[in-house]
Amino acid sequence: MKNMMNFILLFCGLIYAAQLDAQQSWEIGSPVLSDVVATLSADETTLTISGTGEMMDFFMYWDGVNPLNTWSTAPWNEYISNINTVVIEHGVTRISLNAFRKYPELISVTIANSVTTIDHNAFMESTALTEVFLPNSITYIGSYVFDGCTSLTAINVATDNEIFSSEDGVLFNKDKTTLILFPTGRHGIYTIPNTVNIINDSAFSGCTGLNEVVIPNSVTSLGGFSFAGCNGLNSIYIQNMEPPVVNWYAFNGVDLENCTLYVPHGRVATYRVANVWMDFVNIKSLPGTDNDLFSLSASHGTLTPAFSPTTLFYFLSLPDDISTFNIIATASDDDAEVTGAGEYTVATELKTIVVEVTAVDGTKKNYTINVSVQQSGGSTTSTEELFALTLSVYPNPFSDAVRISGVADITNPERATILQVINSAGAIVHTQPIVNNDETINLEHLPVGVYFLRFENKGDVKILRIVKE
Repeated sequence: MKNMMNFILLFCGLIYAAQLDAQQSWEIGSPVLSDVVATLSADETTLTISGTGEMMDFFMYWDGVNPLNTWSTAPWNEYISNINTVVIEHGVTRISLNAFRKYPELISVTIANSVTTIDHNAFMESTALTEVFLPNSITYIGSYVFDGCTSLTAINVATDNEIFSSEDGVLFNKDKTTLILFPTGRHGIYTIPNTVNIINDSAFSGCTGLNEVVIPNSVTSLGGFSFAGCNGLNSIYIQNMEPPVVNWYAFNGVDLENCTLYVPHGRVATYRVANVWMDFVNIKSLPGTDNDLFSLSASHGTLTPAFSPTTLFYFLSLPDDISTFNIIATASDDDAEVTGAGEYTVATELKTIVVEVTAVDGTKKNYTINVSVQQSGGSTTSTEELFALTLSVYPNPFSDAVRISGVADITNPERATILQVINSAGAIVHTQPIVNNDETINLEHLPVGVYFLRFENKGDVKILRIVKE
């Protein structure tokens, strides 16, 4: 029995020794080679980095013809396609340049909390890697560390790391004011947190599965190549009233003809002339914020002035031979609610109609129409009698006062003409009778802006537009 036990122990020892012999090791420390050792398991699938200090840098080469034919200066280069696990043990302080670049089967990485630096391209193009955890010791992450890791969906960071943080698998600086890296393998829609001010260089680079991104109004700057290669991006929702600064090639590779840029309501024109943003062919208002009218008209008479989404006050003079009329209004946003349009009964007195547009987000805008009914005989004859062909208002633009001339029949008390000055919001800011055929109206109390002069005499109306500078 004793001999049998000795034989079993000897046999197991030989197997263990054989396994040790099957493992391969290389000294890869820097500056002292022996300080750090890389060990490849017997089955050639696990690479363990142990020792104290930094790993040496490695470099990538290709045959000059096919970029796919690359090799590394790492001494285990011939086994790279077999390695699926990398373990960085405690004591190692730096993962070096190109250390694990282009490892096609690498799915698991363990990094000890002694590592402070992950250098450039360290895991670049390791297409099977799905998740990585960064310990609290990490203080520096180089460029392109996870670039081309097309399966990577989460970069998680220890909560007590003093330099970096993560949220929903996305890498940020500690206070989340800079979005450093979005995992290349993520798909669908992403909303950037409203703590972010800066989108880092190459932050979303190569994220071909990203379809929509929401950029909050806190973002002021987009780094170079920040969305480069995002060829699946079809919608960008940006909430900043002022276009953020965009650095070199931020949207290189994005289909600018088919990717729609949604901007805050009323800021489309601003983005159309902003550097880089102007390159987007389709720039629209953010859904739910648009409370503009697309069109406004009347079934009888003519609106004065001509409709514009930004003009909120109108006049409509109706003939007295109709009993009803319609106001027709269409919102720019199909989902916005329009009230105040429809059929109205003609009344001889002045009538005010308010067309209200309510956007999906609840914001409202009012378009006001002052309606008057002409006296018998129609508007053309009476208006020509009231207003001479030489009716004029000058200077226009003006600074303090305007001079009005050409009002006829002003000496007839029954033909007294009333002047109303109305601002662009529809408010009457000045009223007075016209008592002279050539009269100066003092408007120095009014702020700079666009105004309408409304002359009325027994239902006959004429409107002129003036600008105060």
